[in-house]
Order: sequence, then C-alpha cells, then structure tokens
Amino acid sequence: MFTEADRNIARLARDQDQVFTLDQARAAGLSDDQAAHRLATGVWSGLAAGVYVHACVDVTTRGRLRAATLTLSGSVASHESAGELREYPLVPPGLVVVSRADDQPNRSALARVRRVCDFDPADHTTIDGIPVTTAVRTVADLAGVLGAGRFTQMVDQLLVDRVITPDELATQAVRWCRRGRRGTGLLWRTVDARGNGYIAPESVLEERGLALLETAGLPAPVRQLSLPWRSSRPGRVDCGWPEHQVLIEWDSRKHHLVEAQFEHDRRRDDTAIAHGWAPLRFTWKMVHGDPFWVVDTTVTTLCSRGLALPARGRRRPQSGAPNRTTSGAMRQVQPGAGRGQAGSLD
Repeated sequence: MFTEADRNIARLARDQDQVFTLDQARAAGLSDDQAAHRLATGVWSGLAAGVYVHACVDVTTRGRLRAATLTLSGSVASHESAGELREYPLVPPGLVVVSRADDQPNRSALARVRRVCDFDPADHTTIDGIPVTTAVRTVADLAGVLGAGRFTQMVDQLLVDRVITPDELATQAVRWCRRGRRGTGLLWRTVDARGNGYIAPESVLEERGLALLETAGLPAPVRQLSLPWRSSRPGRVDCGWPEHQVLIEWDSRKHHLVEAQFEHDRRRDDTAIAHGWAPLRFTWKMVHGDPFWVVDTTVTTLCSRGLALPARGRRRPQSGAPNRTTSGAMRQVQPGAGRGQAGSLD
C-alpha cells in the first residue's frame, strides 16, 4: 500500500539524485518492518547497507556520490568527484571519491575513500546539499591524482575563469603541501610559476605561442598589454614588448569567422603602425605548422627595433610541443634563418 510516508520519501529522493537512507525513511514515517517489506518485494533496491533507490531507477555517478556522503559519516566529495561536481576542466568523469578524517574507516561499497590527516572543516562546503571540498582545496587535492600537463592546464583555465586566484592557490599550498605527500612538488611548481602578476593564457593557442617564445630564448613579453594610445578607452593586446614597440596577437580561428571582429583587428593593427608600433598576428596554423617561422619573424622584428639577444639566447624550437621544462641544447636562431621550415608542435 502506497502511504503518505512513501510519497514523502519519493519527494525526498527526487531532490537527492534518487537516493535515500533508512534513517530518512524512518523520519518520513516508515517502520523498519515496512522498509524491509519494500526491499523484499522489490519496491526498493539497495545500493549499500542503509541506502536505497526506488526500483527501476537508474542511479547516476552523482547519485552514488550523494549516497556515499549520506552513509559515510563526516565524509565529503573530494579529488576527481569534487572536480567533476564543480565542472572543472580535464577532470576524469565518472569516479566516486570521498575523503574522511584519517581516524575513520576507509571501506565502502559506494566510493573510494581517502583518509586525510588534514581533514579541516574550513576546507569543506556544500553543493546542492552534497558536502564537498572547497574550490581551492579541490585543486590542491587534484595535484596528487592528475598528470602535470592536465593539472597545469586545468589551473590556468580556473584562473582565467576567476574560480580561484593565484593568492588563494599559494595560501592553500602552504597548508596542503608536506614532505612525502603526492602532488606536493607539482603544486609548488605551479604556484611558483603563477606568482604575483601572473596572467593565465586564455586559450590553448596563447599557451602554445608563449611556450614557443620561451623555448626560443626570447625575453618574456608583457601579458595583456595596455595600448598606450588608447588612454580614453580600454584596449589590450595579448602580449608585447613595450620597450621595443612590438605587439603580438594570437589569432584563434573563430575570430576570422566574424566579419566585424576581422575589421576591428585590421583597424587596430593599422592604428598601431601609425603610432610606430609593429603588430604581429599569429594563427594556430602558423604556431602549430611553422614554429620556426613564428620565432624567426618575432626575433627579426625585435632585433630590428633594438633588441640585442645573446648568441646562446637565439634558440630554435625543437620539433614537438613547446614545453616550459625543455632543456638546453637547441639550435640557434639567427634573424631571417628559419623562414619556410615546417615543424610540428603536436
């Protein structure tokens, strides 16, 4: 017989990703015998001891995560689960991971349980009623489970989207990092590279282009450079060297599909030239398919405007993706030497 208690449980389950606990069923008005009868007759299905769904209901990853936090006292969604719950980029989906204090059991049929020694309520919040680690604590925890490339790309995107700030990341690192903890080195390196004044690249093209300039031995450009002749209106370019009056824009393909944007870019380039600046505009195809030419063009332009590069500083990008950790011996780049030589950044 479908009772008012059953209706209350159905409403509760609807708001909890279709899952509910025995304690919640009792609070709704069912006795233990009534609950056992519904389980025995197939009205309910058990996910784990004390947590149920109505029959014929598909349980999502989010539902299993909620069930885990409902049944594991004091647990919070963390690591990959917290990243997915927060819609962080590049986080592997479909995992159910929770954290508990290190003096609590770590066995569960619903989730992977991580016991942590610094289980601090200050690092916890809720999303739609699911307890979860805070935005910046989630990032720190992910340093221990993601690869370096995936992690740094994720951090850059979160900085661009202002989900976290460099200061918040540094503060969390001081609290989180410790000798022997997996991810400590990666998190510190990420924080060190994104200190005061750090501006995250806003696209994969910008990230590739900046890495290409770095591996070529060029001095670091000023990021998000204000246009000095536009004091009355806002205007910035992706990067540049103001002391040599050279600008770079990383042109993503989508911009060329918008006529108004195309006209705006051409007008801005012409205005820069009129003020004595040299605007350079590099597309994905240029950076990806002919990195030698990109470097050569940039070096030639800078040297024609007074930049003096040490002989060992004029390095040529190696075939392969630009990598900030790429070491030493690269072929030297002389202005005008790399034109038309193709390379790959894959």
